[in-house]
Amino acid sequence: MNIEVTRVALYVRVSTEDQAEQGFSIPAQLENLRAHCRQSGKLVVEEYVDEGISGKSMTGRLQLQRLLADAQARKFDEVLVWKTSRLARNQRDLLFMVDTLERCGVAFRSATEPFETATPAGRLLFGLLSSIGEFERNTIVENVKMGMNQRAKGGQWNGGRVLGYASVSEVAGREETVLTVVPDEAAVVRHTFELYAGGKGLKAITTQLNREGYKTKTGNAFSPQAVGLILDNPIYVGKIRYGSHRDWSSKRRRGKTEPIVSPELWAQVEALRKRKSTRPSRTFDGQYLLTGLMRCPICRATMVASRTKNRLKDGSLVIRRYYVCGNHRNKGATVCHAHGVNADTIEAAVMARIRAAVERPKVLRDVVRRINDRRQRRLELMRRELEAVQKALEKNDVRKRKYLSLYEEDAIDRGELVAHIEELKAERASLERRKAEIEGELRLCSDEPVPYDVVRQALGQSPELNQQ
Repeated sequence: MNIEVTRVALYVRVSTEDQAEQGFSIPAQLENLRAHCRQSGKLVVEEYVDEGISGKSMTGRLQLQRLLADAQARKFDEVLVWKTSRLARNQRDLLFMVDTLERCGVAFRSATEPFETATPAGRLLFGLLSSIGEFERNTIVENVKMGMNQRAKGGQWNGGRVLGYASVSEVAGREETVLTVVPDEAAVVRHTFELYAGGKGLKAITTQLNREGYKTKTGNAFSPQAVGLILDNPIYVGKIRYGSHRDWSSKRRRGKTEPIVSPELWAQVEALRKRKSTRPSRTFDGQYLLTGLMRCPICRATMVASRTKNRLKDGSLVIRRYYVCGNHRNKGATVCHAHGVNADTIEAAVMARIRAAVERPKVLRDVVRRINDRRQRRLELMRRELEAVQKALEKNDVRKRKYLSLYEEDAIDRGELVAHIEELKAERASLERRKAEIEGELRLCSDEPVPYDVVRQALGQSPELNQQ
């Protein structure tokens, strides 16, 4: 008599919230779940591991997405977790995932929580446990926010790189993180404030800073946006800004950080920024048909819209449209020149070429063929890159196991292990982000070629092509 063995998939997860808690590590969860299956006479057929990822939502959890896809393919009969909070802390997501599994004929079990979702009482207990999991996560979030708020109020820095300052927590040997002034960078900050107070605008300041050879904290050329962020950051007058996307409050650093600009200069710039914050009414509603399609012939940046206004002798106003280099427009002539192209001229030339192609089926067929060939080559390159990323992820796992083995054999100390693991985590996070991007693009792209008739019909209905 054949006895069917239950095929089990293990799902484990840790996040930055859990890594300080004993018993929640990946190896600990897996070992306990494997032992649970051995005692129950069940067969583990697959293990899904999401490491360093929050249970707040399903977004970004690649292994969970793979588990759900494999559940639809009926690759296992049951999903086993250490606790329901490992699957999700959000009650809505948890209920959705369990419902999805059950519709695929896959059961859901927790090794440490006795419930059975097939019965009314079990579903009630499951609902309570999922509510508790979400409550625990919300409590953690509020505690973290409270702690960061308290650090900000106490004059401690919550992280982030700021031009003009450097973090000195490790150098000073203290647990609290404070900032110290970097003289060369501070001079750039003061120079920026003085230029703005002297009447220069963001674009003019950007051009001057780049011409003088200054760089941002990350080593890039300045842009008007980067200049604006400097002028609006109260840290330069000795205040902390925290949670600017949620709510922001600032408080003097109690002498722990030296201000870079004086209160008088800060107040002057702040008043000017408020006065200039009112945007002028829009005076031009023209279209730029080739926006995003043209590239600068020198730096390859996107060509962006530009226009000039000229008053003729008869008093009438003439507006002329251009496409100019985006780097020149945003960062000034030091980075790249304008390379301006008259918009009316280039748009007319492009439309004429397209119109000619529409009127000559042989030419249009050749264009469509080339488009389809490029699409196929791009799809093939994306598939190859996805394969390479997957191999890199596998190598990342091998290297991690190697470092853990070296640590167990006392070949490296704990400090070296932590440094290597952090490096591998950062590499893995980058690889998984790229993998998700490629998979998303591949889902949106079809292998089916674009039909010639569809292209011809679409171009024939274009109002721009029908204009004489």
